[in-house]
Order: sequence, then C-alpha cells, then structure tokens
Amino acid sequence: MLKKPVLSLLAGALMVFAGLPAVNEPALAAAAGKVAWMPYHLGLAKAKQEHKHALVDFYATWCGYCNKMDKEVFTNPRVRKALDDYFVPIRLTEKSHNKVMFKGKWMTEDAVMNSYDIEGYPTLLFLDANGKKIHMLPGYLDPEDMYVMLSFVGTDAYTNTNFQTYKAKLLGK
Repeated sequence: MLKKPVLSLLAGALMVFAGLPAVNEPALAAAAGKVAWMPYHLGLAKAKQEHKHALVDFYATWCGYCNKMDKEVFTNPRVRKALDDYFVPIRLTEKSHNKVMFKGKWMTEDAVMNSYDIEGYPTLLFLDANGKKIHMLPGYLDPEDMYVMLSFVGTDAYTNTNFQTYKAKLLGK
C-alpha cells in the first residue's frame, strides 16, 4: 500500500509529464491577491463556458511597463473587480517555451505571440466568449483607463457607443 505523499508525488509527476500544471496556479495566484492568469487554451475554454470575455496580456519579463501594470494597475480594486466580473485573464509571455493549444496545435507561448504580430509590450487583446477578436491595444494603461476599457468591453458598450463618450459617462466627466 502506497502512502499519501507517494501518491501525491506520482500524481504530480503524471500531470507534469502530461503537460498539465502540477498545482492550480491560477487559484494560488487569486488566493495571494494576484491576477489568476491562465494558459491560453484553458482561458479560452473557461471564457466560453462562463460566457465571459477573455483578456490576453502579451507580457515580457524584462518589460518595465508590463511590471508596472502588474504592480499598479492589476492590483487596483476597480480594475480587479471589472476583470473578475467580465473577463477570464490569459497571459502569454515572450520567449516562454510553455506549450498551449492554438488553432488545434500545441505551440509555445512565444510562437502564439508571433502569430499575433505583437510589436511591443505590453499589448492587450480583448476577445469575446467565442475567441473572436474585439480589439488589440498596445502600450501601458493607467488604472483609470484600464478600468474604463475593461468596463467598456465587458459590458459590450463597444457595440453601440464610442470609447470617449462611454468614458465620460462612466467617470462623470
């Protein structure tokens, strides 16, 4: 009879060899107060299942503005609420060799990023629940603009009003 630690170790090893995360990293991130970024294919499946939009963050570890967004934007309470309410967060990291499913093929995150022709970091891609592109937005957004953009897309306001009008109404300006 195998003891529990040995069974846990075997299960973890099988998950790693099968290409699955050995731990629920998004759940651990959420518990730590961080955005629970998901792998591309799992995030798209969850967005479809939950009828939410997907926010794809094209990220580079060396990118100062990417790190600034992690520290100052994605920790903002209004941004987090809008992200949690309307989106499934997905992150693809430059030069990452992590494998994700993209258009029916296993590819590295870096290869998926190349297929989107990302020209700079950070870049945000907004997708509907079926994975259809709504908008791609390069560059840094401060917490207020990120909140407005998440609300604009998340509430589907983008289908019947322009961004500036929506922003003025939302912020009472």
